[in-house]
Amino acid sequence: MQGSDPVEAARIAHGSYIVDPVSRQDAAGAHLDISARELPSRREVYPSQRVKLTRYFFNTLLFIFITVMVSLFWWGISESPWGQNNGM
Repeated sequence: MQGSDPVEAARIAHGSYIVDPVSRQDAAGAHLDISARELPSRREVYPSQRVKLTRYFFNTLLFIFITVMVSLFWWGISESPWGQNNGM
């Protein structure tokens, strides 16, 4: 088990157990070529669904409103004397 952790191995090699600014990649010898400035922002990688959900919400409200209005209009006409005389 001794030496299995690259960070621990780097600390032992430096002769101290003080927290060294050594990352696991640096201790293992793996260097990344991509800097943080080259990576896209989180907003670009995971775009917000707020606009899409808002559109669905208002379209659903509009559909429910139109359905209720048509149903109430039909019910009002069918229960009226004119509707009962004309077979609605």
